[in-house]
Amino acid sequence: MITDFASEEIDRLAKKFKMSRSDLLERSIRAGGLELAKDYKVEDLVKDYKIEEADVETEIDRLAKEQQLSRSELLEMVIREGVLKLTQNQKEPKN
Repeated sequence: MITDFASEEIDRLAKKFKMSRSDLLERSIRAGGLELAKDYKVEDLVKDYKIEEADVETEIDRLAKEQQLSRSELLEMVIREGVLKLTQNQKEPKN
């Protein structure tokens, strides 16, 4: 099982290089990706994630105060906007 971040990154790169996810992973492994991965420090990833999460929480608080909304009201508005955009994107024909 992989994280949403990793899955989205695989999708992004596969699309960028016009190949399937499987081809991207196969080439990454053959190019030495597994050797690089064993040196990757998960602790650094978790630390970076916690810093980013704290930054997001601070930004939510700031925006809620700026808009004179509660955190839950702000988040509900953000979610609603995101759902509307997703719905609109699904209705638009893809070229």
